[in-house]
Amino acid sequence: MKKLLQHIAFFSALVFILSVPVSAIEIMPLASSHIESTDCHIAVSSSNLVTVYFSIEGTGFMSELGASMIRVQRSTDGINWEICDTYWASDHPEMMGSGSVFESSVTYQGQASYQYRAFIYFHAKNSSGTRTAMAYAY
Repeated sequence: MKKLLQHIAFFSALVFILSVPVSAIEIMPLASSHIESTDCHIAVSSSNLVTVYFSIEGTGFMSELGASMIRVQRSTDGINWEICDTYWASDHPEMMGSGSVFESSVTYQGQASYQYRAFIYFHAKNSSGTRTAMAYAY
């Protein structure tokens, strides 16, 4: 009988713990000491010009702020993607600047009947170090 009461108490406690609403548990992402926020989107014109827009906000003044790399991919079915171009800040100085906010874009001459997406690798650097973040845009 004692063992039965222990099992009932254990399962009652387990049910109580598991019945806590999920919304009561908030998982917060780790804050970056350099990057406050990022944003990006992609636009395809009627002439198939693919433009990748991006912006990054630092937590203060950054000596380097922008995108270190942008990889453009294309697909005909939205499932299988292939890389069609990669942009590096070392080759495209318009992708990197300094300050607390930076916005820019790159363009790629696409082709009809493809969908496009881009992966943007953000970069922020100041005297205390470097931080990176990644985002993608459809």
